[in-house]
Amino acid sequence: MHLELKNLSLSYSKRQVLSSINFVYDEDQGNIICILGRNGVGKSTLLKCICGYEKFSGTILLDHQNLLEYSSYELARKIAYIPQKYSSIPPFRVLDIVLMGRIPWIGYFSMPTYEDEKIALEKMEYLGILHLRDKIFSDLSGGEQQLVMLASALTQESEMIVFDESYAHLDFGNTYRFLKLVENLANAGKTIIMTTHAPEHALNLNALSLILKDGTIGLYGLTNKIITAEVLSSLYEVPVKISKQDGQYMCLFDGDH
Repeated sequence: MHLELKNLSLSYSKRQVLSSINFVYDEDQGNIICILGRNGVGKSTLLKCICGYEKFSGTILLDHQNLLEYSSYELARKIAYIPQKYSSIPPFRVLDIVLMGRIPWIGYFSMPTYEDEKIALEKMEYLGILHLRDKIFSDLSGGEQQLVMLASALTQESEMIVFDESYAHLDFGNTYRFLKLVENLANAGKTIIMTTHAPEHALNLNALSLILKDGTIGLYGLTNKIITAEVLSSLYEVPVKISKQDGQYMCLFDGDH
């Protein structure tokens, strides 16, 4: 997949959120991009622009075609988006929510086929939530809802999956499983773009990293080249050290400074 942002800017009222962002990504660079930055810097807004959910100035090219030229169905076949929060979701069964991932392929007014339901059930089983199939979505915990929406995104079978802190409501074990899932999806050829407040996630995923600062790109490149203790200390304005134990990176507050 090819993704290119040209002079992308966005303002809310008089507040500039994103300013003159230029960015080029091709899948031969790697399949995972982690977006880091302080709260309020525009990470979620940038994702929404890429997914076509925000009005912006500038140009976004997806596979060398202007994003605005895609129909909603075409774009949904390209990109699946999982937000931080869910609102205004009717009291549907979990299986029905997951089956909504098939809408880009069957349309809003068509009934899912046996094959569509088979895909949905396979994704739910893969995520270990098949037992929730007949539960009402609004009755679930935040972590369970997150896994259901993830199952729906997998059922969508898009080329790119965009996660906006999609592990936020997951417990320790499910966070680990989520990161392994991201790895597996990338290894299967999916393009993954995700925001994170945990730099060690980017390091352990061996991802590309994009650091947003003051509404524009501060750094972009291989994570092990740009995510350093010095960069993190400057970005978050606290002393940070990076350590590695048993092959896993950890980013910690440096109490010696």
